[in-house]
Amino acid sequence: MKIKRAHGSAELEFLKCGGSYLHSIEVDPDWRGRGYGDWLLEKALAAAVFPVYLLASPELGGDSDRLAKWYKRHGFVKKWGRDVGYNY
Repeated sequence: MKIKRAHGSAELEFLKCGGSYLHSIEVDPDWRGRGYGDWLLEKALAAAVFPVYLLASPELGGDSDRLAKWYKRHGFVKKWGRDVGYNY
């Protein structure tokens, strides 16, 4: 499932075994810090089948500490080592 908004998008997959996997949240670099990512994540969670899994990837434009705090603020809990795996 693709969720789109001007300057960003999110992609959510519904898993056969139950739950959802959040593949990506992308916000145009010029529009980061303005709530677009929050809006996309909230829309993805509203459509998701729980639990929701994700792997945070700083290689795509974020840093590990900032991503960890952001996901935690939205209710995600670290599940796998090295601050990359979370579920909601």
